[in-house]
Amino acid sequence: MNKFIFSIFLLFLSYNLCYGQFSIYEEKYNALKEIQQIPDSMTYYEFLKIQRNIDWSKIVISAVVPGFLHFYADKPVKAWIVATTRIIGYGFVTYAAIDQYKLLNSTEYSSSFGLTERQDRMYRNTAYFAVGALLNLTSFFYDWADATLIIESERNEVYFKYGLDEKQRKKLGISFNQTDKSLNINYEYKF
Repeated sequence: MNKFIFSIFLLFLSYNLCYGQFSIYEEKYNALKEIQQIPDSMTYYEFLKIQRNIDWSKIVISAVVPGFLHFYADKPVKAWIVATTRIIGYGFVTYAAIDQYKLLNSTEYSSSFGLTERQDRMYRNTAYFAVGALLNLTSFFYDWADATLIIESERNEVYFKYGLDEKQRKKLGISFNQTDKSLNINYEYKF
């Protein structure tokens, strides 16, 4: 009975992660609600910047497709760097797994090595596997975090260019510095 409940829970969780329509971030201020009409000077590329959003389905795709979120954020150079790093990580993991399998399961392959050499190979395979897994995980989280930052900052840049007046900016506690393209967040505590 417990296995049945656990499997139902896993199915429900995987469905929500892959196909859910919710965002992983809480509902943020949407300047499109404030813009009654799209300004004539707004380009289509700026409109696309406003519409980009990272949700669970894109994160799941990014876990499988290296560099997906940077491609989505329209940063192909960073995307190819992430993809290359993850492919190298996959190479380390694959090499370690295949060599370890041969070492443990093939009599001809493993008998050609002495005991100390077999142990050295096992330690080396463990190190290759760990390096590959570390490369994949760090590249995945970098892809997620950096693409989110890029999308948010580009969206805010367009919001502040077209959609918000000075009063609304101060109300949100966010300001965008146009000269050095940096996002400044101001926190105000009221007691």
